[in-house]
Amino acid sequence: MMFTQSSSVRPLDVRLPRLLVSVRDTIEAEMAIDAGVRLIDVKEPAAGSLGAASVESIREIADVCRQRVLLSVALGELLEEKHEQLPRDIVPAFVKSGLSGCRHHPHWPALWEKKLGGLRGSPVAVVYADSDHAQAPSPSEVVRHAISAGCQAVLLDTFDKTQGNLLVHMTRQAIRDWTETVHAAGMKAVVAGSIDRSLVAPLLEEGIDCVAVRGAACRGNRLDRLDPEKLAQLVHAAAGEISPA
Repeated sequence: MMFTQSSSVRPLDVRLPRLLVSVRDTIEAEMAIDAGVRLIDVKEPAAGSLGAASVESIREIADVCRQRVLLSVALGELLEEKHEQLPRDIVPAFVKSGLSGCRHHPHWPALWEKKLGGLRGSPVAVVYADSDHAQAPSPSEVVRHAISAGCQAVLLDTFDKTQGNLLVHMTRQAIRDWTETVHAAGMKAVVAGSIDRSLVAPLLEEGIDCVAVRGAACRGNRLDRLDPEKLAQLVHAAAGEISPA
């Protein structure tokens, strides 16, 4: 399903970097910045795909990123019972909240717009490639509501990180079709979902605007520490350069 560009979607007032790396503390944030990452995402990977970090962690990482790189903040799943409020003095470039469990919730669009609309920062809509497992709204439904909400970007991710990467759930052609749909609606297309380094350059070459990673930048799995060498390789891959040996 294709959408025509909506006047409610405002153009990004910042240039979207081609690589996003998720960090959980200031040590990882400094490591990523030193490697050349220009879009830092704050989340707690142990709490899920879009696990929200504590307000204290977000504040500390925001201080490290201030005036240096762009900041993105993951705020967990919309229907989670407990939510810590993001203080108004923290102003990320992007904010996002997952939609697991919303498929049969009749009022999720209003709840979602209320949550993200009350925050300072550009809202990012989240599509789960494993939407059946996540019981999330379909990709086309999320994109449709993202247009009316004035989102400037849509993130394609996986909800269950134990069930394989993005390409287990979608073919490359399906990802290209999704990207065209998002672009036709005037928004940027971002992909995540256990993407490894070998996929970064090909996805960007096929039209994706930004690739978001966590596990690919870690020493082991996504719960481990970031690795400086892997970060450098990812930065080179996103830039279309040959990685250092």
